[in-house]
Amino acid sequence: MKLIVIYGPPATGKLTVAQKLAELTNFKIFHNHLTVDLATSVFDFGTPGFNHIKTKFRLDMIEAAAKYKTNTITTFCYAHHEKKENQQFVKNMIKRVKKHKGQVYFVYLFCDIKTMLERVENKSRQQYGKLQSSIKLQNIIKDLDYFTPIPFVDNFIIDNTNLPALNAAKKIEEKFKI
Repeated sequence: MKLIVIYGPPATGKLTVAQKLAELTNFKIFHNHLTVDLATSVFDFGTPGFNHIKTKFRLDMIEAAAKYKTNTITTFCYAHHEKKENQQFVKNMIKRVKKHKGQVYFVYLFCDIKTMLERVENKSRQQYGKLQSSIKLQNIIKDLDYFTPIPFVDNFIIDNTNLPALNAAKKIEEKFKI
């Protein structure tokens, strides 16, 4: 099983690139808002209950994909300032995949801030309940460090400021020979 982890700041095109990559590879997509939506049906966003169940669902789903040899693409925002929580999540994800002899590949996707602020207001984000306010995004990126890649993994870094999603997906496909 292969797990492609596409991560980076909000509104950088992670899901869009994942969708293009899935079209090229027939990998399944498990994007982060699926668990956010599920957890917020019972818990308020950011509360201890929300964080606990969101993380549990993500790790359990990723492990199940590894166990049943289902090639998967997942997306999430990695905030470097929350080193302990985010780094532990990544380590647990790797551990669960490797337990079933799977491989994990990390893609850090980013774009310039001007492009992020334009993309965040895209109507396509509405169907997933994603952030759609450039003002809120500015506050989030001012307070949180989404621009530092995960320090202990081998990152394939893609700047998609001016790169179409299909081209980014092709780069990932080529890099990891999938």
